[in-house]
Amino acid sequence: MNIVILEDEMAAFNRLLPILSKAVPDLHIQASFSTVAEASRYFQHTPVQPDLILSDIQLTDGLSFAVFANNQIQIPVIFITAFDHYMMEAFDHFGIDYLLKPVEEAELVKAIHKYRQLSKHFKQQAGIYSQLYQYTSNPPVQNRLMVKKGLDTISLKIDEVVMIYTANRVVYAIDVNQHKYIISKTLGELETALPAQRFFRVNRQYIVNIEYIRGYRVYERVKLLLDLTVPINGHTLLVSQENAPAFREWMERM
Repeated sequence: MNIVILEDEMAAFNRLLPILSKAVPDLHIQASFSTVAEASRYFQHTPVQPDLILSDIQLTDGLSFAVFANNQIQIPVIFITAFDHYMMEAFDHFGIDYLLKPVEEAELVKAIHKYRQLSKHFKQQAGIYSQLYQYTSNPPVQNRLMVKKGLDTISLKIDEVVMIYTANRVVYAIDVNQHKYIISKTLGELETALPAQRFFRVNRQYIVNIEYIRGYRVYERVKLLLDLTVPINGHTLLVSQENAPAFREWMERM
């Protein structure tokens, strides 16, 4: 097992080695570093990636998270640190375990066992997870929304959706015939799922379909007031100040 260690405390490094050697009979320390800069240079140029990384979080020149983020490292990491408040961020950087110093042999053995089990599982399921990765990286374009009107669930074509909005924590869609439906998703989920070339979230409350935007004009100097081809009573669609530049670019590009 090829392991890279990121640790800036010599005492902690010396304590870790015998425990690690006992826990991992096939151990090979591929490299060890005490700074973010050294580790970053290594991962930028090494032709052979390790199987596993053991990393402290606070290194001499910063947090080890910078190494993983800047180099897009996708290698399992066991974090070993004296601080417990980095736990959630650690799991955003391929962390598979989080051990507190001074690390106990039993805890490290358990973490290594977890790594081996995960490694075995993912190798066996490589084909399935490759397909899953392709699917999540290139999800199919959504062309319908499942909406509700009364007791009925309806499959609504997104081509017919003029806008989507939220009011009183309920999300609604209005179609080209000015019919209103309820959607059981949040605006954030819909913003991600709907094709970006067709739909734009103009502010916290509204997502609009470009096919039904006739134009816009400046409102209160910094906002944009939309003019729709379908009259929607009771709604004033304003593009917020922070979204206005991106909206103009989106309209021109589309």
